Amino acid sequence: MRCLPTLAALALVLPCCGDPTPAATAALADASSQDSSLDLGSFADLTLVPPQDVTLPEVGQDSSSLDTATTAADAGYAWTPLIAARPYGFRLPAQYDPSKPWPLVLLLHGYAESAAFIDGWMHMGDATDKLGYILAVPEGQLDATGMRYWNATDACCDIYGAKPDDVAYLQAVLLDLKAKFNIDAKRVYAIGHSNGAFMAHRLACETADQVVAIAALSGVNYLDASKCKPSQAVAVLQIHGTLDPTIGYFGGMLPGGGYPGALASTAAWAKRNGCEEGADNQGFFDLDALVFGPETAVQSFGNCKGGGAELWSVVGGAHFLAPKPDWPAKVFGWLQDHARP
Repeated sequence: MRCLPTLAALALVLPCCGDPTPAATAALADASSQDSSLDLGSFADLTLVPPQDVTLPEVGQDSSSLDTATTAADAGYAWTPLIAARPYGFRLPAQYDPSKPWPLVLLLHGYAESAAFIDGWMHMGDATDKLGYILAVPEGQLDATGMRYWNATDACCDIYGAKPDDVAYLQAVLLDLKAKFNIDAKRVYAIGHSNGAFMAHRLACETADQVVAIAALSGVNYLDASKCKPSQAVAVLQIHGTLDPTIGYFGGMLPGGGYPGALASTAAWAKRNGCEEGADNQGFFDLDALVFGPETAVQSFGNCKGGGAELWSVVGGAHFLAPKPDWPAKVFGWLQDHARP
């Protein structure tokens, strides 16, 4: 028996229990035809964009007494008003060389999560040296209940109608990073979970000139596909548990409105990118440590005119996966394979 607590869109904790079943596998086939303890890892060595008059710990210095999530939210740098008001953390690979361009990964947390949480959970920061990318971890604003969120699609998750311009904010983060470091414009990626995945989709829709590829875990695009009009092709990797009780694999409703299923969202990107109709089954591999065996089915849309579109369906997976050690390499590898020519 497997049981993993999940964070609902309204910051409720919903239980998800059960093992992969033949019914789940059959449901996946049908779709094709039509807090367990999480290791938060080390966030202390993330470099914070420094304020002009505040001293923060040096990289690697013991900062266990600091509330790192609060520090990441409160530190500021007056490069633009948006960055001054809403700072972000970043990590450079140890071998960073400013004479050559480097890929950038923008990591977006889910509703009621934080930069510290998603970095520790996915271990993307731990992999910067090995895989060779710059990592940026911004944070969403606080809503009326004190939960961090992104104003992504109409469905998720500006519940109280504050309407922050998170697209403009994340563009400012990208501009700030490009001003500081040698970023390869052909390898700028976004990875998001839940509300952060919805936000990654919106970035792909509205900033296709800057964001080359995204990986969206447990969050999808607009239900009305006409609301997404990218200026050019963006490669999209959709990752979704078939037993996700928070953002349903087959679509559903949130306070802001409806959202599409995982396959429908991916197929819409395939159409935008000029791919062939119908996804090809590419077999299974092991992605989620909470589900026994090679549980993740790969469906890829072929012969795209640009970008790419692929769905990883975690059969028996919930809203939160337990990423295996090779998670960063698998996801970043897919993004790298879809860098812009």
